[in-house]
Amino acid sequence: MPLAKRCARAVRFPANDRVLGYRAMRVLYVVHGFPPETWAGVEVYTLNLARAMQARGHEVAVLARTPGRSGPAAAPEGALLEERFQDLRVLRLVRRLDFSRFAESYHDPGVERVFGELLDRERPDVVHFQHLIHFSAGCVDVARERGIATVITCHDYWAVCARVQMIRPDGVRCRENMGLGCALCLKQRRYSLIGAAKRWLPHLLPPARPILGRRLRVFEDVLARQPYVLGTYSRADLLISPSRFLRDKLLATGRLDPERLLFSAYGMPAERLGARAKEPDAGGALRLAFVGSLVWYKGVEVLVRAMRRLAGRPVRLSIHGDFRPERESYHARLAELARGARVEFRGPFANERLAEVHRGIDVLVVPSLWYENAPLTIQEAFLSRTPVVTSDLGGMAELVQDGAGGLLFPAGDAQGLAAVIERFLAEPGLAPELAARAPKVKTMAENAAELERRYAGLTGPKPVP
Repeated sequence: MPLAKRCARAVRFPANDRVLGYRAMRVLYVVHGFPPETWAGVEVYTLNLARAMQARGHEVAVLARTPGRSGPAAAPEGALLEERFQDLRVLRLVRRLDFSRFAESYHDPGVERVFGELLDRERPDVVHFQHLIHFSAGCVDVARERGIATVITCHDYWAVCARVQMIRPDGVRCRENMGLGCALCLKQRRYSLIGAAKRWLPHLLPPARPILGRRLRVFEDVLARQPYVLGTYSRADLLISPSRFLRDKLLATGRLDPERLLFSAYGMPAERLGARAKEPDAGGALRLAFVGSLVWYKGVEVLVRAMRRLAGRPVRLSIHGDFRPERESYHARLAELARGARVEFRGPFANERLAEVHRGIDVLVVPSLWYENAPLTIQEAFLSRTPVVTSDLGGMAELVQDGAGGLLFPAGDAQGLAAVIERFLAEPGLAPELAARAPKVKTMAENAAELERRYAGLTGPKPVP
Protein backbone atom coordinates (compact mmCIF):
# COMPACT_ATOMS: atom_id res chain seq x y z
CA MET A 1 0.00 0.00 0.00
CA PRO A 2 1.40 3.48 -0.84
CA LEU A 3 2.86 5.30 2.16
CA ALA A 4 0.48 8.28 1.94
CA LYS A 5 -2.51 5.92 2.13
CA ARG A 6 -0.97 4.10 5.09
CA CYS A 7 -0.49 7.42 6.91
CA ALA A 8 -4.06 8.46 6.13
CA ARG A 9 -5.38 5.13 7.33
CA ALA A 10 -3.42 5.52 10.57
CA VAL A 11 -5.30 8.74 11.30
CA ARG A 12 -8.68 7.07 10.72
CA PHE A 13 -8.28 4.11 13.07
CA PRO A 14 -11.19 4.00 15.56
CA ALA A 15 -10.55 5.07 19.13
CA ASN A 16 -10.88 1.50 20.40
CA ASP A 17 -8.12 0.13 18.18
CA ARG A 18 -6.87 -1.92 21.15
CA VAL A 19 -10.01 -4.04 20.73
CA LEU A 20 -8.93 -4.80 17.17
CA GLY A 21 -5.99 -6.76 18.56
CA TYR A 22 -2.76 -4.96 17.62
CA ARG A 23 0.41 -6.38 19.10
CA ALA A 24 2.47 -4.10 21.33
CA MET A 25 5.16 -2.22 19.42
CA ARG A 26 8.80 -1.56 20.22
CA VAL A 27 9.30 2.21 20.10
CA LEU A 28 12.59 4.08 20.31
CA TYR A 29 12.48 7.81 21.07
CA VAL A 30 15.56 9.83 20.07
CA VAL A 31 16.14 13.21 21.74
CA HIS A 32 19.09 15.56 22.18
CA GLY A 33 18.85 15.59 25.98
CA PHE A 34 16.78 13.93 28.67
CA PRO A 35 16.06 14.26 32.39
CA PRO A 36 17.55 14.36 34.89
CA GLU A 37 20.41 15.96 32.89
CA THR A 38 18.19 18.48 31.09
CA TRP A 39 14.58 19.54 31.69
CA ALA A 40 13.71 21.86 28.77
CA GLY A 41 10.44 21.65 26.82
CA VAL A 42 11.32 18.97 24.26
CA GLU A 43 12.91 16.77 26.91
CA VAL A 44 9.90 17.02 29.24
CA TYR A 45 7.49 16.34 26.38
CA THR A 46 9.51 13.27 25.37
CA LEU A 47 9.52 12.01 28.95
CA ASN A 48 5.74 12.38 29.28
CA LEU A 49 5.07 10.80 25.89
CA ALA A 50 7.39 7.84 26.51
CA ARG A 51 5.74 7.15 29.85
CA ALA A 52 2.27 7.39 28.31
CA MET A 53 3.18 4.98 25.51
CA GLN A 54 4.72 2.57 27.97
CA ALA A 55 1.53 2.72 30.04
CA ARG A 56 -0.38 1.66 26.92
CA GLY A 57 1.59 -1.57 26.84
CA HIS A 58 4.33 -0.76 24.34
CA GLU A 59 8.03 -1.52 24.86
CA VAL A 60 9.68 1.89 25.02
CA ALA A 61 13.28 3.04 25.16
CA VAL A 62 14.81 6.52 24.95
CA LEU A 63 18.10 7.37 23.25
CA ALA A 64 19.52 10.71 24.39
CA ARG A 65 22.80 12.49 23.84
CA THR A 66 24.95 13.17 26.89
CA PRO A 67 28.20 15.11 27.18
CA GLY A 68 29.38 12.45 29.61
CA ARG A 69 31.57 12.99 32.60
CA SER A 70 35.01 14.55 32.45
CA GLY A 71 38.15 13.26 34.07
CA PRO A 72 39.93 9.90 34.15
CA ALA A 73 36.67 7.93 34.60
CA ALA A 74 35.01 9.56 31.60
CA ALA A 75 33.30 7.25 29.11
CA PRO A 76 34.83 7.36 25.63
CA GLU A 77 33.28 9.31 22.76
CA GLY A 78 30.53 7.24 21.12
CA ALA A 79 29.94 5.05 24.16
CA LEU A 80 26.38 3.99 25.00
CA LEU A 81 25.44 4.17 28.67
CA GLU A 82 22.27 2.50 29.95
CA GLU A 83 20.19 3.48 32.98
CA ARG A 84 16.61 3.80 34.14
CA PHE A 85 14.70 7.00 34.84
CA GLN A 86 11.10 7.03 36.13
CA ASP A 87 10.69 3.38 35.05
CA LEU A 88 11.93 4.15 31.54
CA ARG A 89 14.90 2.47 29.91
CA VAL A 90 17.28 5.27 28.86
CA LEU A 91 20.32 4.89 26.62
CA ARG A 92 22.74 7.82 26.56
CA LEU A 93 25.16 8.35 23.68
CA VAL A 94 28.34 10.14 24.75
CA ARG A 95 29.00 12.97 22.32
CA ARG A 96 31.03 15.98 23.38
CA LEU A 97 30.42 18.10 20.27
CA ASP A 98 34.12 18.67 19.69
CA PHE A 99 33.75 19.14 15.93
CA SER A 100 36.69 19.31 13.53
CA ARG A 101 34.42 20.92 10.91
CA PHE A 102 30.92 22.38 10.80
CA ALA A 103 29.44 19.50 8.75
CA GLU A 104 29.84 17.17 11.74
CA SER A 105 27.12 19.15 13.53
CA TYR A 106 24.51 17.71 11.16
CA HIS A 107 26.16 14.72 9.46
CA ASP A 108 28.40 12.41 11.45
CA PRO A 109 29.11 8.92 10.03
CA GLY A 110 30.49 7.84 13.42
CA VAL A 111 27.20 8.60 15.16
CA GLU A 112 25.30 6.87 12.36
CA ARG A 113 27.44 3.75 12.75
CA VAL A 114 26.74 3.56 16.51
CA PHE A 115 23.06 4.22 15.86
CA GLY A 116 22.90 1.43 13.28
CA GLU A 117 24.48 -1.02 15.71
CA LEU A 118 21.93 0.01 18.33
CA LEU A 119 19.04 -0.56 15.92
CA ASP A 120 20.38 -3.99 14.97
CA ARG A 121 20.43 -4.93 18.65
CA GLU A 122 17.15 -3.30 19.74
CA ARG A 123 15.11 -3.99 16.57
CA PRO A 124 12.40 -1.32 17.18
CA ASP A 125 9.25 -1.18 15.07
CA VAL A 126 9.28 2.63 15.12
CA VAL A 127 11.97 5.25 15.68
CA HIS A 128 10.42 8.56 16.66
CA PHE A 129 12.99 11.36 16.43
CA GLN A 130 12.08 14.14 18.84
CA HIS A 131 15.24 15.99 17.83
CA LEU A 132 18.24 15.25 15.62
CA ILE A 133 20.47 18.05 16.86
CA HIS A 134 23.65 16.66 18.51
CA PHE A 135 23.10 13.38 16.62
CA SER A 136 23.18 13.19 12.81
CA ALA A 137 20.38 13.86 10.35
CA GLY A 138 21.53 10.74 8.50
CA CYS A 139 20.16 8.60 11.35
CA VAL A 140 16.81 8.79 9.56
CA ASP A 141 18.28 6.96 6.56
CA VAL A 142 20.03 4.48 8.85
CA ALA A 143 16.64 3.45 10.26
CA ARG A 144 14.96 3.37 6.86
CA GLU A 145 17.68 1.11 5.44
CA ARG A 146 16.65 -1.42 8.07
CA GLY A 147 12.97 -1.19 7.20
CA ILE A 148 12.10 0.62 10.44
CA ALA A 149 9.26 3.17 10.38
CA THR A 150 10.51 6.72 11.04
CA VAL A 151 8.66 9.67 12.57
CA ILE A 152 10.07 13.16 13.23
CA THR A 153 8.43 15.74 15.46
CA CYS A 154 9.63 19.19 14.38
CA HIS A 155 9.91 21.13 17.63
CA ASP A 156 11.79 24.09 16.14
CA TYR A 157 13.65 25.34 13.04
CA TRP A 158 16.76 23.16 13.23
CA ALA A 159 16.02 21.73 9.77
CA VAL A 160 16.55 25.17 8.21
CA CYS A 161 18.63 27.05 10.79
CA ALA A 162 21.86 25.89 12.42
CA ARG A 163 21.13 28.28 15.30
CA VAL A 164 17.70 26.65 15.66
CA GLN A 165 15.71 29.82 16.47
CA MET A 166 15.94 31.71 13.14
CA ILE A 167 17.15 34.80 14.95
CA ARG A 168 20.62 36.31 14.59
CA PRO A 169 22.83 37.29 17.54
CA ASP A 170 22.10 40.94 16.66
CA GLY A 171 18.38 40.31 17.24
CA VAL A 172 17.20 40.28 13.60
CA ARG A 173 14.74 37.49 12.80
CA CYS A 174 15.24 35.55 9.57
CA ARG A 175 12.23 34.63 7.46
CA GLU A 176 14.05 31.78 5.74
CA ASN A 177 17.40 30.03 5.50
CA MET A 178 19.99 32.58 4.37
CA GLY A 179 22.26 30.24 2.42
CA LEU A 180 25.91 31.27 2.67
CA GLY A 181 24.80 34.26 4.70
CA CYS A 182 24.34 31.75 7.55
CA ALA A 183 28.14 31.42 7.70
CA LEU A 184 28.42 35.10 8.69
CA CYS A 185 25.73 34.57 11.34
CA LEU A 186 27.53 31.54 12.76
CA LYS A 187 30.79 33.51 12.85
CA GLN A 188 28.93 36.50 14.37
CA ARG A 189 30.35 39.03 11.95
CA ARG A 190 29.26 41.41 9.20
CA TYR A 191 25.53 40.86 9.63
CA SER A 192 24.78 43.61 7.11
CA LEU A 193 26.27 41.42 4.37
CA ILE A 194 24.12 38.34 5.09
CA GLY A 195 21.53 39.15 2.44
CA ALA A 196 24.18 39.80 -0.22
CA ALA A 197 26.01 36.61 0.74
CA LYS A 198 22.82 34.62 0.22
CA ARG A 199 22.23 36.12 -3.22
CA TRP A 200 25.72 36.44 -4.72
CA LEU A 201 28.38 34.47 -2.89
CA PRO A 202 27.46 31.05 -4.37
CA HIS A 203 28.11 32.47 -7.85
CA LEU A 204 31.47 34.00 -6.86
CA LEU A 205 33.04 31.05 -5.05
CA PRO A 206 35.67 29.26 -7.15
CA PRO A 207 35.77 25.47 -7.20
CA ALA A 208 37.47 24.27 -4.02
CA ARG A 209 41.18 23.53 -4.51
CA PRO A 210 43.56 21.97 -1.97
CA ILE A 211 45.20 25.32 -1.19
CA LEU A 212 41.80 26.97 -0.64
CA GLY A 213 39.82 23.96 0.54
CA ARG A 214 40.37 24.42 4.26
CA ARG A 215 39.49 28.12 4.10
CA LEU A 216 36.35 27.48 2.06
CA ARG A 217 35.26 24.36 3.93
CA VAL A 218 32.93 26.19 6.31
CA PHE A 219 31.15 27.82 3.34
CA GLU A 220 30.87 24.45 1.64
CA ASP A 221 29.44 22.88 4.81
CA VAL A 222 26.96 25.72 5.38
CA LEU A 223 25.76 25.62 1.77
CA ALA A 224 25.29 21.84 1.94
CA ARG A 225 23.48 21.84 5.27
CA GLN A 226 19.89 22.66 4.33
CA PRO A 227 19.67 20.35 1.28
CA TYR A 228 21.16 17.50 3.29
CA VAL A 229 19.03 17.91 6.43
CA LEU A 230 15.78 18.57 4.55
CA GLY A 231 16.61 15.65 2.29
CA THR A 232 16.70 13.29 5.27
CA TYR A 233 13.50 14.85 6.65
CA SER A 234 11.80 14.31 3.28
CA ARG A 235 12.56 10.58 3.47
CA ALA A 236 11.01 10.09 6.91
CA ASP A 237 7.69 8.25 6.86
CA LEU A 238 5.89 10.92 8.86
CA LEU A 239 6.63 14.47 10.05
CA ILE A 240 4.67 16.19 12.81
CA SER A 241 4.58 19.93 13.55
CA PRO A 242 2.97 21.16 16.80
CA SER A 243 2.15 24.52 15.19
CA ARG A 244 0.77 25.56 11.84
CA PHE A 245 3.28 28.41 11.71
CA LEU A 246 6.24 26.03 11.84
CA ARG A 247 4.59 23.69 9.34
CA ASP A 248 4.19 26.59 6.90
CA LYS A 249 7.85 27.60 7.36
CA LEU A 250 9.02 24.07 6.58
CA LEU A 251 6.72 23.66 3.60
CA ALA A 252 7.94 26.99 2.21
CA THR A 253 11.30 25.33 1.55
CA GLY A 254 9.65 23.27 -1.20
CA ARG A 255 11.46 20.14 -0.03
CA LEU A 256 8.76 18.44 2.07
CA ASP A 257 5.55 16.61 1.15
CA PRO A 258 2.53 18.36 2.72
CA GLU A 259 0.73 15.00 2.83
CA ARG A 260 3.37 13.68 5.24
CA LEU A 261 3.94 16.83 7.29
CA LEU A 262 1.00 16.96 9.69
CA PHE A 263 -0.07 19.55 12.21
CA SER A 264 -0.75 17.97 15.60
CA ALA A 265 -0.74 19.88 18.89
CA TYR A 266 1.25 18.74 21.88
CA GLY A 267 -0.35 16.58 24.51
CA MET A 268 -0.01 17.66 28.13
CA PRO A 269 -0.22 15.70 31.41
CA ALA A 270 -3.48 17.36 32.46
CA GLU A 271 -3.91 15.17 35.54
CA ARG A 272 -0.87 16.86 37.16
CA LEU A 273 -1.79 20.41 36.24
CA GLY A 274 -5.53 20.91 36.53
CA ALA A 275 -7.13 24.26 37.39
CA ARG A 276 -6.77 25.10 41.07
CA ALA A 277 -7.80 28.12 43.07
CA LYS A 278 -5.22 30.90 43.09
CA GLU A 279 -3.64 31.83 46.40
CA PRO A 280 -4.27 35.59 46.74
CA ASP A 281 -1.32 37.91 47.20
CA ALA A 282 -1.11 39.21 50.77
CA GLY A 283 -0.32 42.72 49.57
CA GLY A 284 -2.90 42.78 46.79
CA ALA A 285 -0.28 43.05 44.04
CA LEU A 286 -0.66 41.67 40.53
CA ARG A 287 1.75 38.74 40.31
CA LEU A 288 3.54 38.23 37.01
CA ALA A 289 5.88 35.34 36.28
CA PHE A 290 8.33 34.17 33.68
CA VAL A 291 9.15 30.44 33.55
CA GLY A 292 11.93 29.14 31.32
CA SER A 293 15.55 29.41 30.23
CA LEU A 294 17.22 32.77 30.82
CA VAL A 295 18.71 33.14 27.35
CA TRP A 296 18.56 36.46 25.52
CA TYR A 297 16.16 35.38 22.75
CA LYS A 298 13.52 34.51 25.38
CA GLY A 299 13.04 38.26 25.81
CA VAL A 300 13.39 38.45 29.60
CA GLU A 301 15.18 41.79 29.24
CA VAL A 302 12.06 43.21 27.56
CA LEU A 303 9.97 42.05 30.51
CA VAL A 304 12.33 43.59 33.08
CA ARG A 305 12.32 46.88 31.16
CA ALA A 306 8.51 46.81 31.21
CA MET A 307 8.64 46.35 34.99
CA ARG A 308 10.85 49.44 35.32
CA ARG A 309 8.12 51.40 33.53
CA LEU A 310 5.63 50.13 36.12
CA ALA A 311 7.65 51.31 39.13
CA GLY A 312 5.33 52.36 41.94
CA ARG A 313 2.42 50.29 40.63
CA PRO A 314 1.05 47.27 42.59
CA VAL A 315 2.71 44.65 40.42
CA ARG A 316 5.63 42.28 41.00
CA LEU A 317 7.51 39.80 38.85
CA SER A 318 8.97 36.40 39.70
CA ILE A 319 11.51 34.98 37.25
CA HIS A 320 11.85 31.19 37.42
CA GLY A 321 14.92 29.83 35.65
CA ASP A 322 18.56 28.99 36.23
CA PHE A 323 20.10 32.34 37.21
CA ARG A 324 23.89 32.66 37.44
CA PRO A 325 24.91 36.34 37.25
CA GLU A 326 28.39 35.49 38.52
CA ARG A 327 29.02 33.34 35.42
CA GLU A 328 26.68 34.59 32.68
CA SER A 329 27.06 38.15 31.38
CA TYR A 330 23.44 38.25 30.21
CA HIS A 331 22.25 37.28 33.69
CA ALA A 332 24.46 39.96 35.23
CA ARG A 333 22.90 42.52 32.87
CA LEU A 334 19.41 41.39 33.90
CA ALA A 335 20.32 41.71 37.58
CA GLU A 336 21.60 45.25 37.04
CA LEU A 337 18.56 46.22 34.99
CA ALA A 338 16.21 44.86 37.68
CA ARG A 339 17.66 47.09 40.42
CA GLY A 340 14.90 49.17 41.98
CA ALA A 341 12.12 47.23 40.23
CA ARG A 342 9.87 44.69 41.94
CA VAL A 343 11.64 41.76 40.29
CA GLU A 344 12.73 38.58 42.05
CA PHE A 345 14.96 35.91 40.53
CA ARG A 346 13.82 32.65 42.10
CA GLY A 347 15.91 30.15 40.19
CA PRO A 348 14.62 26.86 38.75
CA PHE A 349 12.08 24.60 40.40
CA ALA A 350 11.44 20.87 40.23
CA ASN A 351 9.02 19.88 37.48
CA GLU A 352 6.63 18.29 40.00
CA ARG A 353 6.18 21.70 41.66
CA LEU A 354 4.67 23.27 38.55
CA ALA A 355 1.07 23.25 39.83
CA GLU A 356 2.17 24.79 43.13
CA VAL A 357 4.05 27.57 41.31
CA HIS A 358 1.04 28.38 39.13
CA ARG A 359 -1.19 28.77 42.19
CA GLY A 360 0.87 31.84 43.04
CA ILE A 361 0.78 33.38 39.53
CA ASP A 362 -1.88 35.80 38.27
CA VAL A 363 -0.40 36.26 34.76
CA LEU A 364 2.31 34.33 32.93
CA VAL A 365 4.45 36.39 30.54
CA VAL A 366 6.15 34.76 27.53
CA PRO A 367 8.10 37.63 25.88
CA SER A 368 10.19 35.64 23.38
CA LEU A 369 11.95 37.44 20.54
CA TRP A 370 12.05 34.41 18.21
CA TYR A 371 9.30 32.54 16.40
CA GLU A 372 8.55 30.10 19.20
CA ASN A 373 6.82 27.00 17.93
CA ALA A 374 4.24 25.92 20.55
CA PRO A 375 5.65 26.71 24.01
CA LEU A 376 4.70 24.14 26.62
CA THR A 377 4.69 26.93 29.22
CA ILE A 378 1.68 28.51 27.50
CA GLN A 379 -0.27 25.27 27.47
CA GLU A 380 0.67 24.59 31.10
CA ALA A 381 -0.78 28.02 31.91
CA PHE A 382 -4.01 27.18 30.07
CA LEU A 383 -4.38 24.00 32.11
CA SER A 384 -3.82 25.87 35.39
CA ARG A 385 -6.21 28.67 34.35
CA THR A 386 -3.44 31.26 34.29
CA PRO A 387 -3.84 33.91 31.55
CA VAL A 388 -0.84 34.51 29.28
CA VAL A 389 0.67 37.69 27.88
CA THR A 390 2.96 36.85 24.98
CA SER A 391 4.72 38.21 21.91
CA ASP A 392 2.74 38.46 18.69
CA LEU A 393 5.00 36.01 16.86
CA GLY A 394 4.89 32.49 15.44
CA GLY A 395 3.29 29.74 17.45
CA MET A 396 2.82 32.04 20.46
CA ALA A 397 0.30 34.17 18.57
CA GLU A 398 -1.27 30.97 17.25
CA LEU A 399 -1.90 29.63 20.76
CA VAL A 400 -2.90 32.93 22.40
CA GLN A 401 -5.37 34.59 20.09
CA ASP A 402 -5.95 38.02 21.64
CA GLY A 403 -8.69 37.66 24.24
CA ALA A 404 -8.74 33.83 24.25
CA GLY A 405 -6.50 32.69 27.07
CA GLY A 406 -4.46 35.88 27.14
CA LEU A 407 -3.26 39.00 25.35
CA LEU A 408 -0.57 39.79 22.78
CA PHE A 409 1.97 42.60 22.63
CA PRO A 410 4.45 43.66 19.90
CA ALA A 411 7.55 41.48 20.22
CA GLY A 412 10.47 43.32 21.79
CA ASP A 413 8.37 46.35 22.80
CA ALA A 414 8.77 47.00 26.54
CA GLN A 415 6.39 49.96 26.43
CA GLY A 416 3.74 47.91 24.65
CA LEU A 417 4.15 45.12 27.21
CA ALA A 418 3.82 47.57 30.09
CA ALA A 419 0.60 48.91 28.55
CA VAL A 420 -0.88 45.39 28.38
CA ILE A 421 0.05 44.76 32.02
CA GLU A 422 -1.64 48.06 32.96
CA ARG A 423 -4.90 46.62 31.61
CA PHE A 424 -4.88 43.94 34.32
CA LEU A 425 -4.45 46.65 36.95
CA ALA A 426 -7.28 48.74 35.49
CA GLU A 427 -9.62 45.76 34.95
CA PRO A 428 -9.53 43.49 38.04
CA GLY A 429 -11.77 40.87 36.41
CA LEU A 430 -9.67 40.59 33.26
CA ALA A 431 -7.36 37.77 34.38
CA PRO A 432 -10.06 35.23 35.31
CA GLU A 433 -12.10 36.24 32.26
CA LEU A 434 -9.20 35.53 29.89
CA ALA A 435 -8.33 32.29 31.67
CA ALA A 436 -11.90 31.06 31.32
CA ARG A 437 -11.69 31.53 27.54
CA ALA A 438 -8.45 29.58 27.16
CA PRO A 439 -8.54 26.96 24.38
CA LYS A 440 -8.82 23.28 25.23
CA VAL A 441 -5.49 21.54 25.65
CA LYS A 442 -4.93 18.04 24.28
CA THR A 443 -4.12 15.58 27.03
CA MET A 444 -1.05 13.37 26.91
CA ALA A 445 -3.37 10.33 26.96
CA GLU A 446 -5.06 11.63 23.81
CA ASN A 447 -1.68 12.39 22.22
CA ALA A 448 -0.40 8.88 22.99
CA ALA A 449 -3.52 7.22 21.57
CA GLU A 450 -3.24 9.34 18.43
CA LEU A 451 0.43 8.42 17.94
CA GLU A 452 -0.28 4.77 18.64
CA ARG A 453 -2.70 4.74 15.71
CA ARG A 454 -0.17 6.49 13.48
CA TYR A 455 2.62 4.10 14.44
CA ALA A 456 0.33 1.17 13.72
CA GLY A 457 -0.53 2.63 10.32
CA LEU A 458 3.16 2.89 9.44
CA THR A 459 4.14 -0.57 10.63
CA GLY A 460 1.00 -2.34 9.42
CA PRO A 461 -1.61 -4.19 11.49
CA LYS A 462 -0.12 -6.96 13.63
CA PRO A 463 -2.85 -9.23 14.96
CA VAL A 464 -2.19 -10.80 18.34
CA PRO A 465 -1.55 -14.56 17.92
